[in-house]
Amino acid sequence: MEEFNSWIHSCGLLELQFLGKSFSWCSGHASRSRSWARLDRSLVDQIFLDAFPDSVMRYFPQTSSGHAPMIISLVKNVEVCGPAPFCFQQIWVDHADFTRCVRDAWEQSEVSNGLLKLEAKLKKVKVALKIWNKSVFRWTSGHIQELENRIEGLEGQLQMRYDEETELDLFA
Repeated sequence: MEEFNSWIHSCGLLELQFLGKSFSWCSGHASRSRSWARLDRSLVDQIFLDAFPDSVMRYFPQTSSGHAPMIISLVKNVEVCGPAPFCFQQIWVDHADFTRCVRDAWEQSEVSNGLLKLEAKLKKVKVALKIWNKSVFRWTSGHIQELENRIEGLEGQLQMRYDEETELDLFA
């Protein structure tokens, strides 16, 4: 390990600042024999830091591997203004009510002609699909974020102090 650390130093590499949880690896053992460590790191040089002074690395909740995925952000989070852009979800197509939702919105009468009529119909379909998505799929991206936050919180609790109930909750 000393040889590796010496190599890192001789190359002028620095550890990138990280946000979030402290540990990147879990042994996977159950109960009190479980161990946590910060094995995975991001190394950069001064040229990188000069080019991206606001860059940080963040660990995501662990998946099937014992290692937590990492992502490097090169810029600070930027506040987003306005409504989220419309994004078609492929999962919609497989739902039994999808075609009906699109047809009902498309068949609403329009007084304009040509491209203006097409634009108005597409807007109506977009609005109808957004409403339908919230009622049928119940804010999927928000639920995913809530679940990721919950997993991260449970992992943090286990890292601080083992509790069988917390472990069962994490893997449920």
